[in-house]
Amino acid sequence: MTNNLKRNQEAINLCLEYSDEPEKLGAIIEGLEVTASFKGKEYYFEGSTEKTNVWNITIKRNGKYINFTYSDSINNTRGSQLLQTSSQTLSRYNRIVLNEPMLIDNASKIEIGTPKTIEKLIANYDKYSKKQEAIRLMELQAFDNNDFRLGTINNQLVIKYAMDYYKRHISDAKENSITKGLDTNKNILPGLYDILCCCRSDYFVSDLKDFCSYFGLNEDSIKDNKLYTKVLEATNRLLSIFTPEEIEVLPS
Repeated sequence: MTNNLKRNQEAINLCLEYSDEPEKLGAIIEGLEVTASFKGKEYYFEGSTEKTNVWNITIKRNGKYINFTYSDSINNTRGSQLLQTSSQTLSRYNRIVLNEPMLIDNASKIEIGTPKTIEKLIANYDKYSKKQEAIRLMELQAFDNNDFRLGTINNQLVIKYAMDYYKRHISDAKENSITKGLDTNKNILPGLYDILCCCRSDYFVSDLKDFCSYFGLNEDSIKDNKLYTKVLEATNRLLSIFTPEEIEVLPS
């Protein structure tokens, strides 16, 4: 299913705010059709340790169009996951935790990581008869995944901080979903601003020597030559629907 990224004036205004020439950009955007369809979650970049939402983007203008894939931010990807599991997670939280006393130690410093950490924490709480066993297993998983650092804390405090994190980030995700919109599966859509910024950053005109010099790469490297080829492809793709002067007024 395709989703229109020019969904409201707020999305357009954000682009204009970060353009050097908002009037020219406004005229360009008026003639654009920008849509996104969800492709899936992938380890998109080489060396990625976390999957992100990947979208197929189509930009149409004056009877022409370009297609490319776009990897969304980790923040949007995690926010989508939170929105998709929020009802179940909050229900379990209410059943397990709310009626128990919370021991709060303001001196303890805990950094809670990904939404999956919270899901595992609550799942383990259900699974094991002794709460301390569940928390201990959670600590080991957390260290293995680099999800958060633990100091000297008690088990109730772990849950307290985990759910504080959860409630804070679900609130952020809902706010982001209102601004950017959701697809039918509650994936937060990429913003029009995000896509046009990506287009501007993909545009790079130079020969191989200047390209490698600018980015500190090696002209003799096969890997770096392949990267240069991809940059040329992206640049030529953009030039099929924009002029160089128009690309310069895209938001940054």
